[in-house]
Amino acid sequence: MAASARGVIVLGPDVAGGEETKTGGGLTRRLPGLRLRHQTLDRLGDVQRELRQVHKRLLMLEGRAAITVHSPALQDERFLAAAAAVRKRTKLDQDRLWILWQAVRNTAALELPILEGGSYRGGSAWFLAYAVRERLGRELPLDAVDTFEGHPSESITAQDHEYHGAGRFGNVSYERVREYLSDFALATVHKGEFSAVAPTLEHERYGLVHLDMDLYLPTREGLAFCASRLSPGGVVVVDDFGSPKSPGIQQAVEEFLAAEAGFQGWHPHTEQAILVRVR
Repeated sequence: MAASARGVIVLGPDVAGGEETKTGGGLTRRLPGLRLRHQTLDRLGDVQRELRQVHKRLLMLEGRAAITVHSPALQDERFLAAAAAVRKRTKLDQDRLWILWQAVRNTAALELPILEGGSYRGGSAWFLAYAVRERLGRELPLDAVDTFEGHPSESITAQDHEYHGAGRFGNVSYERVREYLSDFALATVHKGEFSAVAPTLEHERYGLVHLDMDLYLPTREGLAFCASRLSPGGVVVVDDFGSPKSPGIQQAVEEFLAAEAGFQGWHPHTEQAILVRVR
């Protein structure tokens, strides 16, 4: 474990070969055509996630004869069921979902609402609501926020990769996500940019926030919201931290940590950042 110069504590990868690849950007510069470059970035990310899971399973198979690999996630049947249930509704792989599962475990006792910025097809919001119900035996309020029309052009800045163009991830329906989350009586889906929706949210405090908005500006706005509305002991999970496709996310997180002394930052090598409010 090592502390970076910018305030994020970096945890070593849990298995050999888990380091993040940095080849995506260089490869895309050599590929012709914007669409082809973006499709290649998508596929590289998918392959990277698949290889991590295959590698872990190979280690486990080898361990039956020679070594033992302890994997709490693969031994938790409730987690595995939840992860399987949302597999087609989220881009988060099993490792990232495991981080959310642990975040619920560590914040559920606060008995405070959950907020998600960037819900896309609703898979991660469903997963969070399910995890709370499994942990507490009942629901907590959950606010899921998304434009449901893709990235707004005015939210894109120089800090963002060209991969995240206007309208990206707009292939989703607000009505369908509402229907999908209707299994949870206390889940509310909000349509609009985070900066416009945030002032209308009725809960004064949140115990857990998940930010998956891909872009620098909305993420910065989401973190500013957390500075005023996250409870002490609360957790923020920020997706795409360190991702070559979302350089603005790391910048937003590091700027936030530099300005907010009441938060700790952790980087578990899952392209996520975990921020804990300690005071």
